Amino acid sequence: MADPRILKPNPKPRVALAVVSLVLGIVSVLFCIGILTGIPAIITGHVVRRKVRVNPIGYRGARLGMAGLVLGYLSLLQTFLLVIALQPALGKAKLQMEYFQCANNLRQIGMAVQIYATVNDGVFPQTADQFGPHMGFSRFLICPADAGFRNRKIDSKDFSQTSYIFTLGGASAATLAEVIARCPFHNMTLTADGAVHRPDEPPQP
Repeated sequence: MADPRILKPNPKPRVALAVVSLVLGIVSVLFCIGILTGIPAIITGHVVRRKVRVNPIGYRGARLGMAGLVLGYLSLLQTFLLVIALQPALGKAKLQMEYFQCANNLRQIGMAVQIYATVNDGVFPQTADQFGPHMGFSRFLICPADAGFRNRKIDSKDFSQTSYIFTLGGASAATLAEVIARCPFHNMTLTADGAVHRPDEPPQP
């Protein structure tokens, strides 16, 4: 009588993990998401190759694992090069965002100055402490390009610290075109009527 162990068929080799590695590698290259799928492709590729070496009968797909592994490394390189290529554009976008935020700060200051003048019978404020409460928050007094204040925690009700240069002394209802604030980082100015003027704007007639 034959030994039943001899008649027992060999288990079907497992290839699912190798297929997963390959699919992850392909997706990471096609969609340039090396961090999300490229790293898992590399890990599963290494695992597959190790399992095939240890148990070549129970596992198959060493070449599929190698393909997924290579594609995973390729996607990481692709992501790295893309980040380097986008650095100038990202830097320019950041500067633009700071520029628009600074302009918004000056508009908020202009509105606060106008409110102060309205409440005080046309008398304009002389300092930021006077019109500051009408803005609500002191962050509008800090330009985003001002490294001295950018990383410093400032009390939202402390209106004594500012990035902007104020010339409020001669402001009045009769001098609405007079500059009352200027940003030393972006060279934008605020006039007494609340308008913000950019340095690249043509002179007004």
